Amino acid sequence: MITFYLNGKRKILRELDVTLSVANYLRSDDIRLMGTKKADEMGALGADTVMISWCEEKDGKLKVNHRAISAVNTLLVSLHGMAITTVEGIGNMKALHPIQNRFIHCDAAQCGYCTGGFLMSFYSLLKNKALVSDDESTEKQVKDLKELVESGELKEDGPALTGCSPIFSVDIEECFDGNICRCTGYRPIAEAVAAYAIDASRTAQRYMKKAGPTEVIRMESEPSPLPRASRSPLGSVFHTHQIYDEETGEVRHKQVFARPNSLSQLKEDILRIRGMISPHESIKIIGGDTWERTSWDKQRNGDRSIFLLKVSQIKEMRSIELDERTGNLLVGGSATLSELLEFCREEAEKDKLSQSLREFTHLLSRISTTQIRNQTTLGGAINVDHGFSDTLCALSLLNASVSVLDVSSIGMERSVLVSSLLKSPLSKHSVITRVSIPPSPFSHHSSGADVKQIKKTSDTPTTELVSVLDVSSIGMERSVLVSSLLKSPLSKHSVITRVSIPPSPFSHHSSGADVKQIKKTSDTPVSLPSDTQEMVFFFRQGRRQRNCLATLSLHVALSICVGTKKIVAARVFTGGIIPSSAYTKGVRSIVQVKGSAGGIQRCVPLEEILCGISFAPSTDSEGMKVGLSSESDVIKALREIPHIFTKTTTANTRESLEALDKEVLNSNGSIHSLLDIKLFDRHAGFRADLAQTFLMFTVASVCSQFSLFHLSPEMKEMIDFACGHSRTRETDLPYTERDFPDTCLRVVGKNWEQKTIADKVTGTCVYPSDMTAPMMTHGAYVSSPYPHAKILSIDASEALAVPGVVCFVDASDIRGVNAHCGIRMDIEVFAAGTAKYMHQPVGLVTAVTSELARYAAKLVRVEYEVLESTLTIRGAMEKNSYHGDCGVNERVLELGATGDEFYKILESCDHVIEGEQIMGGQDHMYMETQVSLVVPGQENSFHVYSSTQNPGKVQYDVGIVLGIESSKVRASVMQIGGGFGGKQDQPSPVATRAAVAAQKSGRPVRLSLERREDMRQSGGRHAFYIKYKAGVTAEGRYVALDILYVTDGGYEYDVSAPVLDKCIFQSPSTYTIPNMRVEGRIAQTNTMTCTAYRGFGAPQSTQTAELVMDHIARTLGKDGAEIRALNLTQAGDIMLTGTYDSTQFAQENIQRMWDQVMKTAQVKTRKESVAKWNSDHKYIKRGLAIMPLKNASCFEELFMNQASAAVHVYRDGTVAVSHSGIEMGQGLHTKMAAIAAEGLGVSLELVRCFESDTHICPNSQPTAASSGADLNGRAIKECCDKIRKRLDPFLKSAMENYRKTHKESEEEEAVSEAVSKKADYLRVAPKFPKEVFANACCSAYFSAVKLTELVHIMLGEDVTWDWKARKGVTGLYYGYGVGCAEVELNPFTGVFRVVRQDLLEDSGTSLNPFLDAGQVEGGYTMGLGLLTSEEMVWDETEPQSQLQLDSMEYMTPGISDVPVDVRTALLKDHPCKSNIYGSKAAAETPVLLATSVFLAVKECIAAFRKDRGIEGWFRLDTPCTFASIRKACWDE
Repeated sequence: MITFYLNGKRKILRELDVTLSVANYLRSDDIRLMGTKKADEMGALGADTVMISWCEEKDGKLKVNHRAISAVNTLLVSLHGMAITTVEGIGNMKALHPIQNRFIHCDAAQCGYCTGGFLMSFYSLLKNKALVSDDESTEKQVKDLKELVESGELKEDGPALTGCSPIFSVDIEECFDGNICRCTGYRPIAEAVAAYAIDASRTAQRYMKKAGPTEVIRMESEPSPLPRASRSPLGSVFHTHQIYDEETGEVRHKQVFARPNSLSQLKEDILRIRGMISPHESIKIIGGDTWERTSWDKQRNGDRSIFLLKVSQIKEMRSIELDERTGNLLVGGSATLSELLEFCREEAEKDKLSQSLREFTHLLSRISTTQIRNQTTLGGAINVDHGFSDTLCALSLLNASVSVLDVSSIGMERSVLVSSLLKSPLSKHSVITRVSIPPSPFSHHSSGADVKQIKKTSDTPTTELVSVLDVSSIGMERSVLVSSLLKSPLSKHSVITRVSIPPSPFSHHSSGADVKQIKKTSDTPVSLPSDTQEMVFFFRQGRRQRNCLATLSLHVALSICVGTKKIVAARVFTGGIIPSSAYTKGVRSIVQVKGSAGGIQRCVPLEEILCGISFAPSTDSEGMKVGLSSESDVIKALREIPHIFTKTTTANTRESLEALDKEVLNSNGSIHSLLDIKLFDRHAGFRADLAQTFLMFTVASVCSQFSLFHLSPEMKEMIDFACGHSRTRETDLPYTERDFPDTCLRVVGKNWEQKTIADKVTGTCVYPSDMTAPMMTHGAYVSSPYPHAKILSIDASEALAVPGVVCFVDASDIRGVNAHCGIRMDIEVFAAGTAKYMHQPVGLVTAVTSELARYAAKLVRVEYEVLESTLTIRGAMEKNSYHGDCGVNERVLELGATGDEFYKILESCDHVIEGEQIMGGQDHMYMETQVSLVVPGQENSFHVYSSTQNPGKVQYDVGIVLGIESSKVRASVMQIGGGFGGKQDQPSPVATRAAVAAQKSGRPVRLSLERREDMRQSGGRHAFYIKYKAGVTAEGRYVALDILYVTDGGYEYDVSAPVLDKCIFQSPSTYTIPNMRVEGRIAQTNTMTCTAYRGFGAPQSTQTAELVMDHIARTLGKDGAEIRALNLTQAGDIMLTGTYDSTQFAQENIQRMWDQVMKTAQVKTRKESVAKWNSDHKYIKRGLAIMPLKNASCFEELFMNQASAAVHVYRDGTVAVSHSGIEMGQGLHTKMAAIAAEGLGVSLELVRCFESDTHICPNSQPTAASSGADLNGRAIKECCDKIRKRLDPFLKSAMENYRKTHKESEEEEAVSEAVSKKADYLRVAPKFPKEVFANACCSAYFSAVKLTELVHIMLGEDVTWDWKARKGVTGLYYGYGVGCAEVELNPFTGVFRVVRQDLLEDSGTSLNPFLDAGQVEGGYTMGLGLLTSEEMVWDETEPQSQLQLDSMEYMTPGISDVPVDVRTALLKDHPCKSNIYGSKAAAETPVLLATSVFLAVKECIAAFRKDRGIEGWFRLDTPCTFASIRKACWDE
């Protein structure tokens, strides 16, 4: 029986599958707490965050712990005796929590799918900071608060929290390090919570107060998740569950879960389990590793029983203490990383930690995320079975030992060095009971670590020890060095009971470590001089600031004799620099991994070199002279060595290593990097460069310490950041200064928050992934493992034999056509005869659970004959493999001179500039993955609930695939968890595949893609190869431009042609180019087709235009802003293409906006400041760039510019609206409700938008191309105008009666009439009091007046393009924008930060400035990811198999990556007269604004290169990751 509390209510479960996760339980039909989302299967996106609470006895007192955790990574059975709090539990629609109110006021949710996770992360922080515990007052006093008030550090109006210790910005940033938002750009989220940070800058506070009042949170009155009567220390758990055969009723599998609370109980539980298992079965130990679910979840429905033993609550293994006698840090193996971090921070404040332990504390805060640190035990982090571990690498350096309890011999615990785990990982049956961390990496352990594992040269003064318990059969505890585990892993029956970390990496262990494990050559304790000084560095860098695996970890410990200034001992460990456990000369390699993380190695040759170095002024006979007198000497010494890290074979690398080894040993000069590099991915060279940089930082720090020279402030800043001492920005939370235009309307144009935001912050907003149905089954794909292969046979018999599996379908089960509608019907439902791209679905298995369906899908046997494939753009170009109508010279657009005349003009220009560029793709990473639920109904009908932007296409495709009429298919959508174009066409295949299975089985089928599947099979933004040739005058004015675009369309056509078309149409961007030739091609490859994406070709064309501008400016040696201003379009200039609003002649908008940003952003003054900064700073450089852009709205096909809407007015005066647009976070429903309220003259609160439904608004087009508000708004306004006309007589009568008692209404009407005359296209209806409108509607009802209207509209303007005639209109209007970015860059690591970002968006007369500004900031952040961090890397050895396949490895920007200072403005007094209420869309254009960051990065690189004597243009492809930036800085 399992007992726990859920949102304050007690739950008792007698029958429970032990593999059930908390997330699956909360989302089950019995519970339906859908605020906890499953955005991914690894918990890396944070949407699944919940808070758990439990009681623990510490220092004789009961303490209630509160932790934010990942619900998908946590077993429900493991929470026995605890309390779970979800977003629904902190507040509801009747009584919102203050922080939920704050989120509403700041509009801190767009799609809302991630909102519950953010709220729970912050709520957990509040609970942990509470001064009043759940049962009694703590000893901590509020004097800290009083001191802060007296010092003036608190806000003028006092703290927004009572009963809570101070919360700082860094606390908030850290609590959100595991939460990702794809929509908002984080600014409104930061605004919502920063009001509660006592150190938020006064500037930020001033802007934050504009969003609404800050309600004080009184933590002393917060309800407790755990009732007082239930507070007691956690007891032990032994839960059994049996799975029966449905046919025979016999027990098929056994499940056992044990969570002992003491070592004695552990031994009893093991004996009890061993009496239940058969010889071929084993116990799976769960120690709190971050990936604890990955191994057993895959076995959940396998043909085996499951025996789980969780050791995270054993009281003897939960303690953390600092041994005052030895200085060792003794950590129980079940203590979490968060608990260890908190303890170390407290001890550091008391100045009790050694230097090495202080550095280790800084590293801990950068490992993983808050949710994962809260769950991961130190033992679990050491005894990993999934690749690289930051913790293992660090503890190896610190020479920690572990106490291991070997259950195979009745519980003997042993201690091992953490570093030993690099070569010899612990077994899956090992439990880490304690970690001992010495105060110094050179400390001698006294924890009993096995000294036989320690070599004299490297591990002697042993470092961190972990105590390991092997539970294979219960035995004696022993101690081993952690470093020994790198070579000799613990057995699968070991439990780490304690980790002992000495005060120094060179300390002698005395903890009982087995001395037989220590090799004399490197790990034995050496005698160090008494006057030594230790320096320890934990360098770590990932591909974003937080929540990422390490690209490289380099940990260095040095012991230096103060008298001789000679390094007498050294320890160096690296993580991420080698791919596997291959052995090389002098290097210990270790854990084999895949992807970017790499393994861990000990660099013994480098340690030997370092030990021979003296920092004395003259040469020491016993060592080498450093000869370094400045930072420049250090940099030069490390740059002069032959670069052995790239472009070499393994053999050559080893030869070079040996040669370099001799060269260095025989020299008297430089310090060199001796690291063995394997070229296992594209960033191997970057890792080597980083290692070189970190060694340079090390040497520079030592030289400064011994007064050879003083570190410059910027060098110190770079070192501090690399070691985690500081961040890349002055403040921790982003804020935005917003400048909104005023509106003359009553409802439209006001700053309304989203109408559904209250549902989103309370977890009650329903998404397609939340939908269920009776007797629902779940689907799982059977996919092709080859990019191109003939399908010879399919055998699903084994899968169908599994109990719980319902059916299997493939192409042979399709009763209609095996295709989808579109430009071309080439997208198959299931591969028929031939699989044409990697992971193409061949069939679908349905079963009663999603886990069972995925298990059964692996049992389907498909026989293939592999065929030749084309996988790259260049490969397609070589084979002339293009999609029809998009090959060589088939899609060409020209302006001015043509043919030979064009090339003659181009070649005769003063300057002819040419180049090429690669612009990478981008994954949508919407929070809600592709999902469809298909429910069979009466008369062979089907109801489809799909996460789609295009329900009309879903409806039609399901009909033609099933062979039934469209009228029998109903598709409905209320809102979706993000789309960004990825749910325009791609949801149809998901829906049709589920529909085929639903038709065959007669049961509802839900097909929900896991994150990894979604990234593999749903396409993304098109990657482009770009080649250009430009001719300009001597001053830099355009004469001619020739561009070739080749995009990878994948195998299927999809919407690649329209994407390419828009890229071609907008190639000039906002520049006047008299003569142009633009050609586009679509490469056909055996890859998943790319699809629609926010911007739809415009980001690629804008990037190209700015690349050419940058090339021109650098070639001519002129300022980029000057060249851009020179070529900026002026009103009346002829353009390549035009919109209905602009025709083919340029408008004056962009010049006005350019001038405005030049002034408001103080571009000229700041450029001078940047130039001075760069002259004053030798290393850290800054760059500033400004760029203009434009983007057309609506589709280029007239038939697609149609929409419909239905408006119903009820007799009580309330209004219901349905339209063909889809709400996906952009606030469309709110804008449409405002238009209805404006048109009817009522308040917004009376209008409700309900779901988009093909049975109400048929034949709908996708909500895309920035057309949602433009088209649907027109339809709604027309509906309201017709209803209003019929209501006018009744309104007049009701108003006359109202005036008799309300005289002020006459004044309101007079003001309204004056406003309505201001502009013809801004006709304003008088606002009727609620009573008046209700009375009028009631009178109309009794008079049988029609109060409902359904309107279909077609965009009246002729917006269409004809490729045959090469003419037409390419949009309704242009939206313009200007971005100005200032960036600061570290050339040694490639890390940069955006110091300030100015954004100006042309939204016409905005329908809702509040929402539009949110779109600007969110779109900009998405563009920032596209151009900098979101790299789509493919493993060339396994075609079409991405390395970055999941949320852990795909780097969308986090809250620490966005600019801290953003100035967002909407253009004023410039309405668009061709659109409703003079508005323009603001959804897609902002993505293009991030190009300003790319250009500013190039300015930084150019400044650094200039100091090195390298000037002129240089190529930088996108995304410009840290790796490519560093390469550009140093390449000649």
